[in-house]
Amino acid sequence: WEIESNGSLEYASDGDTKTAQRYYLDSTVRRDLTERLYAFGFASYTDDQFSGYKYEAAGNAGLGYRIFTGKRFKLDVEAGPGYRYSELSSGGVETEPTARVASGLTWNLSDNAKLTNDLAVNIGTDKTISTDTLALTTKLIGALAARASLEVRHNSAPPVGSEELDTISKLSLVYSLN
Repeated sequence: WEIESNGSLEYASDGDTKTAQRYYLDSTVRRDLTERLYAFGFASYTDDQFSGYKYEAAGNAGLGYRIFTGKRFKLDVEAGPGYRYSELSSGGVETEPTARVASGLTWNLSDNAKLTNDLAVNIGTDKTISTDTLALTTKLIGALAARASLEVRHNSAPPVGSEELDTISKLSLVYSLN
């Protein structure tokens, strides 16, 4: 079994004006079926005050496959059905079945640095949400690392008054528990 969980808090302001506030949590559970094939379960929660939603929760389950499994270069793909629940800031609720297609690329540049690209597309009956994150992570000391990343988020049908495309550049400290 493999369990991977991620969380982030994003906050930005321009002087006294808040321009971004987002909380995000996700967790993925993987169980190997063969050396390359695995089953997965994925759940996420997003609270983004500037997206037009109070919060969104999604869950998916399916199969994944490890295309490349080398020490330096790894590439996984996965797909499966799921469900999304979204509460609008205006008070309405959206629910829909989804299909998740995702890939994870890791390129170990050295013993202390890696480049990753994580792409996820959640296709629903009413909207498609895509997220692509490119990150360079370097070990600092022990389990502590520094990360520079660029994330692009696209919602094909955002609530009225919200943008379809959101990009964010981040400099982060990362602590690994493994």
